Parts: sequence; C-alpha cells; structure tokens
Amino acid sequence: MSDMSTSMKDHLRNLVSALVNLSPSRNIISQLILLLPRDLRTIEYSYPEISSPEAKEILAQLGVRLENTVRRENFANKLYEFIHKLFDWLDDELVKNVRLNLAKLTGLNIDSLPNPYAEWAELVLRKIVHEKNRVALIDLLRKLSESEEYCSERDLQTLLNEIRKKFKLNPAEFEEIVQICIGSEEERIESLKPGSYGYSSEYFEYYLRHSEYHLDIILHEYRYSAFYHKTDYYRLRHRNTLREILRRVNVEEKSKYERG
Repeated sequence: MSDMSTSMKDHLRNLVSALVNLSPSRNIISQLILLLPRDLRTIEYSYPEISSPEAKEILAQLGVRLENTVRRENFANKLYEFIHKLFDWLDDELVKNVRLNLAKLTGLNIDSLPNPYAEWAELVLRKIVHEKNRVALIDLLRKLSESEEYCSERDLQTLLNEIRKKFKLNPAEFEEIVQICIGSEEERIESLKPGSYGYSSEYFEYYLRHSEYHLDIILHEYRYSAFYHKTDYYRLRHRNTLREILRRVNVEEKSKYERG
C-alpha cells in the first residue's frame, strides 16, 4: 500500500537520490567494487578502511572476496554492472536528455541533479594531473574527446602513435597511458546493445573497452554480414562530458601554477 501523503514526485526524488548515491565518487564501497580485481596489498594501501573485521564482513556479504587477489562475485558483480548502467543513463548515453527530463519531473534545477559519470571522471582526472606523464595523458584524453564519434582501428592507432612520438614515451610509459585512458580489457555489455540483430543479413556485437579507472571511452562494435565478413570500428563515448571536465581541470591547475 503506497503512502498517500507522499507525492509521486517525492518518491522520484528519493529514487534519483538513492541512485546517485551509488556513484563511486560518493560511495567507497561502490568505488572499491568498480576498481576490482586488485592485489590485496594494493587494496589495503588504497583503502585502509577495509582492515577491520566489521568492514571485511560487510564486503563478504556483498560478494567481495578478500584473497591474494581481491575479486567480485555474486551481488558485487551485479552492482558493478549497474554502476556502468548508471553512468551511461545519467550521462545521456542510453537516453538523451534524461537528466533534463528528470529535473523537470522532480522540480529540481538540472545543476542540482548530479551526473555520476561526470563526478567520477572529474575525480579520476584530478588524480591523473599528478601522474608522471600527466601532459601526455591529458593530451590523449583531450584528443579523444574532440574526435569524431566513430573511428577505425587505423584512426585510433594513428592517434596513439602521434602521442607516443610527441612525448617520446618508452614502451612501458606508453602502455601505462593507454591503460589509464583507453584500457585493453573488453567486456560484453548487454545494456549498450540496441539489439543483437540489425538488418536481416547482419549481426552486431558490442564490447566495452575498460580503462584502469573505468573512464570507458571506447565501445568496440563488430558487424558480421553475410558470408561471415567482419567489420569493426570504435564509438567514442562521453565526449562532451570529458571535454568540459578537461577544460575545467586544466583551467584550475593552470591557475594554481600561475599563483605559484
């Protein structure tokens, strides 16, 4: 039985607030789950909060397995998937103007309705600006955010080679910035699929390329046509959000440098 004293608008506000508070920028449990698997020593260093028996019991109930390598399982895997869906939904990746429409429905100003992906990306970028190869990292992210929505493997490799040569990166340094900005691990993401089948003679597959901090800029799309001919290309995601955050972080860092 619903509470008639509470309006539907209030229930929607409560729901949106609950969803936003699952963001890894606001919830340390979500953040830990997002960044797994990791070596146990690395996790204990980054998250000293998990050292208590109470914290370990909480994580165990959620499906975080604390062994030599800390991993997700059961509910933690579902939460991990949902965080990605939340990022895409409230950053207009799945539904255009969703935050604008929610703001209208709840009576909130859109500026007071958080974008979880934007919050997380800003947290990551503020960490990146202190990395050894921060200039190359920021330059690569900026060029990706300013690229066309779709690019080929050749286009992507050309861009990466330009960054490698421009900053004279050795193989280890180059691999590090690729992992941070783009990543190499790919995972099937069902929520991003508009449908397994397109035209009657073609089949589509979608894989999200996970970066170290899950900026997840690249969606790898495969198309199989008749006679098993395969074409593939990349869709660049979250471009507007990244572009705005890069601009803001860069302006603030430049201002700090000038104040000296």
